[in-house]
Amino acid sequence: MLFAKNWQVARGFNHVGKDMLISGITGQQLCAYIYFGPIYDQKLKHMVLDKMPVKARGPRYMVDVCSQCGLIGYKVWCQMCRSSHTMATIRIPYACKL
Repeated sequence: MLFAKNWQVARGFNHVGKDMLISGITGQQLCAYIYFGPIYDQKLKHMVLDKMPVKARGPRYMVDVCSQCGLIGYKVWCQMCRSSHTMATIRIPYACKL
């Protein structure tokens, strides 16, 4: 079984997934590299720059959670269970709130 890079190279593609394309209408070569690969790989390249620095220590955040279904409620009310009897207040790190 061939690995993904070997598979691309064996079929004439670039091993990093970037290839030049030719327009089917005009026959001219496009001026940009086109990425052929999984979307999650492409997104991870950009997400590294967009990371938000989060401290491990910081203010805690109080949140109401339904002890029956586990969903976060709003003002001591669970929308899923339509009840306020099974609500509990827990303290989570502020980073989890984001």
